[in-house]
Amino acid sequence: MACGLPSAERRAGQSHSGGSRMSGVARQFQRGKPGFTLIEVTMVAVLVAILTVIGVAQYRKTIVQRRLLGAVSQILGDLRQMQSSAIAQGRMYRFLDGSAGTNVTPAISPLKPNQYCIQSSTDQGATWTPANPNTGCAWVNLAALFPNPGMGFSIKDSAGTPLTLYEIRFNARGLASNPNGPAFPITLTILTTGETSRQIQVLSTGSTKAL
Repeated sequence: MACGLPSAERRAGQSHSGGSRMSGVARQFQRGKPGFTLIEVTMVAVLVAILTVIGVAQYRKTIVQRRLLGAVSQILGDLRQMQSSAIAQGRMYRFLDGSAGTNVTPAISPLKPNQYCIQSSTDQGATWTPANPNTGCAWVNLAALFPNPGMGFSIKDSAGTPLTLYEIRFNARGLASNPNGPAFPITLTILTTGETSRQIQVLSTGSTKAL
């Protein structure tokens, strides 16, 4: 009669042996599992850095454009309100650049670059008072309202010559005028760093539009 382990013990041994073989195969498979090399990780990190830089630059560009459009909307709205007020009140209004200095009466001292004030006159421009006498000449500071680097503006005639009186006027009929007699249209350019700019055009009829 053959000697050996009881059948139950043989099955347990076979099961244990099979389990050991399976564990060995699993360990071999895990050791052979592909992973990321140092070069691959470095390439991914560089790619993420590049995409981040591009995203930040695009975000900054978008902010600059939005603030520039905000400045255009601010000035355009003020010009149109000036024209309406000039017609309604039967008086002259002017958009005055704070860089005018002694070129206007009363003189502006100290200079207020990149700022403007709205004034009115009941004697065809001989004397000027703030549009709102209760608040004085409230200077609008574009750089403070829309803090873009280099935010500013300039006023020129159709030949590109700066207006020496630094102003745009509307008479009681709503027509645009200027004592320098510039060639129309007058162009008001709002500029930021990087030569990003938008323009507002003022026709002799008093019509204003953003370009």
